[in-house]
Amino acid sequence: MKCNNCGNELRIGTEQVGIDEKGLPIFHRIGFCDKCMTKYDLDANTNEKGNNKQKKKDSALSIWAAVLALFTCTFIIGLILAIIDLAKNKNDGKRHMGSYFAIIYSVLCLIAFIGMGMGQDKDKETSQPTAPIETQEQSNVEDTQQNVDPADNEKAEDAEKDDVSDITNDTSDNVYEIGEMAELNNVQVTMTSYEESAGTEYLTPADGNEFLLVEFEIINNSDSEIPISSVMSFEAYADDYLVNYSLSALMVKDGMTQLDGTIAPGKRLKGFVGYEVPTDWKTAEVYFTEDVWVGNKSVFKISR
Repeated sequence: MKCNNCGNELRIGTEQVGIDEKGLPIFHRIGFCDKCMTKYDLDANTNEKGNNKQKKKDSALSIWAAVLALFTCTFIIGLILAIIDLAKNKNDGKRHMGSYFAIIYSVLCLIAFIGMGMGQDKDKETSQPTAPIETQEQSNVEDTQQNVDPADNEKAEDAEKDDVSDITNDTSDNVYEIGEMAELNNVQVTMTSYEESAGTEYLTPADGNEFLLVEFEIINNSDSEIPISSVMSFEAYADDYLVNYSLSALMVKDGMTQLDGTIAPGKRLKGFVGYEVPTDWKTAEVYFTEDVWVGNKSVFKISR
């Protein structure tokens, strides 16, 4: 071992540097430089280096990626942050366990959503009724209809179209107000209330806007679990203009639960979705989709 000052080879010896708790002497290895008369405590340097060794910490970006990946509405953002963290900061001397977790968890969530969607499509296909067998009575009716005057047939068809049109108009109006229950594929959804908020001291909407918080209760009466996402299952319009989902809106009130999770058969989920809307809005509509892969929607309307 050489001297740091002059490069001369050190002479190694031992020297007492203190006593321990029992009063026994403590010896350290000492390096002596006979040229520049410098002394080095080799054991002290070794202990100092050992004490200076610190465990690697996770990078801030990887921590954020892991946190955002845990929520259904933000796991895509967590996945993007994880990819950025691993691409730019892989050799920065820090750990990136949060980023690896976010990528694995997000991929599993995507696989689960796709699997549930495909499973529900198969259930709907198998549950469709088969075409009824034509009976002798139906054949007789068709034979009778063939003997009817074509002009009478046209009038009957026109009348039938009018009746079908009236029925269609009555059943296609899937618009519900507060307290009214909508049902899609054995899933019952009710808009229970709504609130308006100007925000708090630290969370405020843009100038000319306010927060709109809408509460829903969802009951799963089906035989399988259903995933609910406040971002993917809901969309909203204020006076026919699309408005964006707002996490800040949900943070203005303590204890407010957002609508995210998987509902087991026979169970319920209750919470809020939040949006930022103009302060002078007149009508708001929130669209709920029970199955994002099929696209069936119910509309919940709020009028001032």
